[in-house]
Amino acid sequence: FMEAQQSSLAESELARMIVRFTLLASAVVILAAFVTLFIVRAKWFVPCRSVCRILYRRLCLRRRAPECWPFFREIEIARLREDQDEQWEQLVEDPGGDPSLP
Repeated sequence: FMEAQQSSLAESELARMIVRFTLLASAVVILAAFVTLFIVRAKWFVPCRSVCRILYRRLCLRRRAPECWPFFREIEIARLREDQDEQWEQLVEDPGGDPSLP
């Protein structure tokens, strides 16, 4: 008789916890929807969003410029070609010189 009463008590506690969790989860979803629809898109909140976006990008995203700019890559390629041409000229002028050159 005691075991049945204890299992019944445990089942009722479990049911209460599930109901509490469901109510809490639905409240969180409703609050998130309210905040998203009415506060985040409000005109007075736009500067706050902008500041938060700037801070996020400043702190979390790695800066890739100027390496990612196409014209910068072309400049780097041209500079590498000039360096390579200079190395070839040195090699032609002094064939027994620096062994590290190609």
